Amino acid sequence: MIAGLLLLGPLSDSVGRRAPLVATLATVGGSALGPLLAGVLAEHVGGRALPFVVHLGLLAPALVMMALLAPSSGLRAAMTGWRPRRPALPPDPRPFVAATLAATAGWAMAGLFLAVIPSYAALLLGSDDLALLGGIVFVMLAASCAAQAAARATPAHSAMLAGLVALVAGAALVALAFPTRSLAVLMAGALLAGLGQGLTWLGATTTINAIAPHDRRAEVSSTYFAAIYLGVSLAVVGVGALATAISLEVAVYVFAAVVSAGALATVPIVARPAELTTV
Repeated sequence: MIAGLLLLGPLSDSVGRRAPLVATLATVGGSALGPLLAGVLAEHVGGRALPFVVHLGLLAPALVMMALLAPSSGLRAAMTGWRPRRPALPPDPRPFVAATLAATAGWAMAGLFLAVIPSYAALLLGSDDLALLGGIVFVMLAASCAAQAAARATPAHSAMLAGLVALVAGAALVALAFPTRSLAVLMAGALLAGLGQGLTWLGATTTINAIAPHDRRAEVSSTYFAAIYLGVSLAVVGVGALATAISLEVAVYVFAAVVSAGALATVPIVARPAELTTV
């Protein structure tokens, strides 16, 4: 879906301006609602199997809508003669690298919340209330959506810089929540981490949409997403392995330190004016 919206970007000016925001809001918004809805359904309605049944039910109208969707003439032309293509970089890879590093830092934090923070919060709070635990993830990703909507007119490099700083602050508060046993500190960390994730994701995706050559847009965007997914996968698996070998809280501390170091190291790369002033 995201790659498709990026492909639509050059077809018209209005679509090109909206594509990054629509793509990021759809992705993060769905990720935010999922844990909250699943937690409420499992905790207060029909047990832990119900969220899976509801999800299957939601897929049916989505499939019908996709089947009825008539492709535009531009998209039809782009699909003519389609064949698999190799990943590619834009002619100047520097803004691509900066955007990919920023987006990876943001999505690594989102991956932590989706995969680990519910268990971390349950241990911290001594509670297994699924609605509460899903609500913490929702706060993080809802903040991401709000940041993206509010910053849609912000230059991409400015959004990424602000997002990287917010990620560092959010990671620090998430780590601090356990020794303080404070839900308020954890929620503040979720809020800041969400703001950081939203700003880095929007800024990075806008950058990729702007620098990808028209005839290589699919290859460049797929390389961007593949690099992010690889980085996030390694980070989340690493946290899980560390939690199994030592403890969950230590794993979160290490993750927070690594993400903070990565975000801070990315700041000077994003801030180089020669690389991102045109986006």
